[in-house]
Amino acid sequence: MKSFWGVIIREEPVFNWHIEYLCNELQKLSKSIVARSKKPYDLIVNIPPGTTKSTITTIMFPAWLWTQDPSIRIITNSYSGDLAIEHAVKKPRYYHIG
Repeated sequence: MKSFWGVIIREEPVFNWHIEYLCNELQKLSKSIVARSKKPYDLIVNIPPGTTKSTITTIMFPAWLWTQDPSIRIITNSYSGDLAIEHAVKKPRYYHIG
């Protein structure tokens, strides 16, 4: 997540403890998702607006899962149709390396 933050988000990140915690929980769940086995638990993410939960769970996590298995299908949702579409079509920032 840290490696690709600048590809998705323009703002300078503030990596608080909750980001690592959320990423670790998603990583645990990704194992059962990729293996297509029974999920070990339900994950409810209940943190305030502006704390990167949508970026991590609806943009970065699906991309991570696709690196593990490109055939995985993912459905994400939001309280707002416009916001759900914004996350679904978020275009990466392109930059020159080197």
